[in-house]
Amino acid sequence: MEIIQQLISKDKYSLKCPYSMVPKYITIHNTGNNASAQNEINYMQRNNDATGFHIAVDDQVAILGIPLDSNAWHAGDGSKGTGNRESIGIEICYSTDFKTDKHEKAFMNAVEVTKQLMKQFNIPIENIKQHYDWTKKNCPHRIRQEGTWKKFLSLCEEESEEVKMGLVNGYQSLKWLNQQIHVYKQSGKEKLGLLSLPYGSVLDITKFKLPGKKIKCICNCHYFERGKSNGFLGRCQSFTDDARTLGPLDANFKGWKGGKDKPYMDLVVLNDGTVKAGDFNSWDYPKNEVAVGIAPAHVEILNGKDVDIYSPACGYSKVTTANTQTLLIKCDDGKFALVVVAGKLNLNQCRDWGHTYKVTEMSAQDSGGSSQMLVDDENKLYTGRAIPTCLVIYEDIEEETDLEPSVPDLETNSINVDSVGLRIRETLTFTNKKPTGKVIGFIPVGDKAKMLDMVNGIQKDGYQWAKVEYKGITGYSQYDSMCYWIDDGGEE
Repeated sequence: MEIIQQLISKDKYSLKCPYSMVPKYITIHNTGNNASAQNEINYMQRNNDATGFHIAVDDQVAILGIPLDSNAWHAGDGSKGTGNRESIGIEICYSTDFKTDKHEKAFMNAVEVTKQLMKQFNIPIENIKQHYDWTKKNCPHRIRQEGTWKKFLSLCEEESEEVKMGLVNGYQSLKWLNQQIHVYKQSGKEKLGLLSLPYGSVLDITKFKLPGKKIKCICNCHYFERGKSNGFLGRCQSFTDDARTLGPLDANFKGWKGGKDKPYMDLVVLNDGTVKAGDFNSWDYPKNEVAVGIAPAHVEILNGKDVDIYSPACGYSKVTTANTQTLLIKCDDGKFALVVVAGKLNLNQCRDWGHTYKVTEMSAQDSGGSSQMLVDDENKLYTGRAIPTCLVIYEDIEEETDLEPSVPDLETNSINVDSVGLRIRETLTFTNKKPTGKVIGFIPVGDKAKMLDMVNGIQKDGYQWAKVEYKGITGYSQYDSMCYWIDDGGEE
């Protein structure tokens, strides 16, 4: 059931929900009146009482009024009480309505909301409590009066139809925590693959091609550092590449757990569908054994178990920071799916979603503005950011002859500025994460500069940089999806 978010104003957080919370319990209340969920939320939003709750549920909707990562004063067990500090408060509406079936419907909707929260926060059935359990108050009064508490708990233990269904083959759009999720799952003889570009090249996702194959779904993949001569800091085993990481046993490697170069983690999907992830040596899993080899930012689920494996180069922020996300997942039936979260979820929330839909493998790719998906050439989420690699689900349409994707020649690439002008700097230096190199030129909107080289890796300001030439000036220019694309010399 969708939970609509209508949070109280932030200036009331210090009054109604001043403490952060990791929910361990769910507490069930009855409102004790004949008001709707919307009326309950409206009243909590406008009053200046400390008392509150997280979610109000009636016969039609469920509305979130206080964030689930904050406490609420609903249990009556004091400022340090477990009910107030570690439990989600759910108010079931219409508890004094004995003339219609509104309370019965609200009761069943509250069951669905409770089941969702149990899965999301891994809360066991024994931690579903009545308000009565904390303070001996006669609440939820209607449930206690009618003796339906055991029924409520029994229904909460039943597997929902949504979970039984799992993910369907092909494309579907889902809602989770009120965020839209685009999913494309393999069907029939469709296969998983990776399209990659040569060093220094990026393309608009709509321009990636795979001759001899029909691309059913395409989404962004990793954005790793690629060396020009001595290899890669991220694995890229695609239709055209067999690039494997500089591992910790390499003589030139400067430090897996520190040092100047921070490597990317490896993940491979073998030809039999097995997923392997971690810190591989350069020569593990050669190309003839691998369907796809990538460098994800984080792995959330591996071989059916929750894990917390992250790339030192990417850091840990994706796990806890809500953002647009791109995921590669494998379902319990052995089929792979590409997933793009169009709203904002952190990776812990993505993993909870995965548990609900029977996901056995989950890894996170580049996110934010890079997260994009096309299904049968239709944009499901499109930002225009040019990227170097794409995951695809495809099908064979003719005998395999030439698997090389259409890619641009680096020598003919240029940076086209279409949103905001770009400064050209003499040196690539930073202070407090801001570029400080001397400005020696400016590329105005509507003009273009020749791209001479890509600077390895995201820089301290959080952006990719390139070495460029513009009207005889050579220097360094920041470029971002909102102000550039790579011109491959083709016709528009």
